[in-house]
Amino acid sequence: MFKTFYSKRDWGMGILIWGPFLFLLGLGVYSNSFGLITFSSLSLILLASLWFGTKYSIEDNKLIVQVGPFQYSAIPITSIQEIKRVKNYWSAPACSTDRLEINYNSLEHIVISPQHQDDFLKQIHYINSSITIT
Repeated sequence: MFKTFYSKRDWGMGILIWGPFLFLLGLGVYSNSFGLITFSSLSLILLASLWFGTKYSIEDNKLIVQVGPFQYSAIPITSIQEIKRVKNYWSAPACSTDRLEINYNSLEHIVISPQHQDDFLKQIHYINSSITIT
């Protein structure tokens, strides 16, 4: 089975993530600072790849978390014990505050924000029906 879910995105996270770099770009343009324009432009390019490239794939009974060009994690779905719906701004490979906290390997967890959470949960639960979903 192979299925990909892109990260949900919301305005709050967008402002929090994009705002400071857009402000720096504007400040660089206003002050005619080549260094600040270059820094903020390069930062925005990297940020765009992270913002639009955050996705979660179910492949070969693993949950693969990818953030832009970086593979963040590959979690065996059989090791997942619990998935909880949470809302927070904590650092995570998620572009929304509407998140799922996945507890696996007894002591580890990751927080993600798939666009279609119900479909995502169905796919995961199909592979491992012993997962507790709250």
